[in-house]
Amino acid sequence: MEAMIVIRGTYTAPLEQVDAVRDEHVAWLRERIAEGRFVAAGRATPPTGSVMLLSGDDAEGGLALLEADPYVLAGVAEYRLEAVFTPGVHAEGFEPFIS
Repeated sequence: MEAMIVIRGTYTAPLEQVDAVRDEHVAWLRERIAEGRFVAAGRATPPTGSVMLLSGDDAEGGLALLEADPYVLAGVAEYRLEAVFTPGVHAEGFEPFIS
């Protein structure tokens, strides 16, 4: 079973500045999902940042990949590693993300 990486993003600029780059950021995330590196990503509630789930156990590589994120390039967000874990239990249908 493959490990997963949890990344926490924090907005470093007002939300209107973050939202000005959001379409580009979401397009970039969709490309990473299509490549199979990211599993899921979304804005936190309240909108102070985000949470990302990456496949694999290369946390340093995952954080390095985020250096090209439009949010980082625009200076409106920063990321930190929350955890690396191997799912012990999971919902049916989640198998493609961990095998």
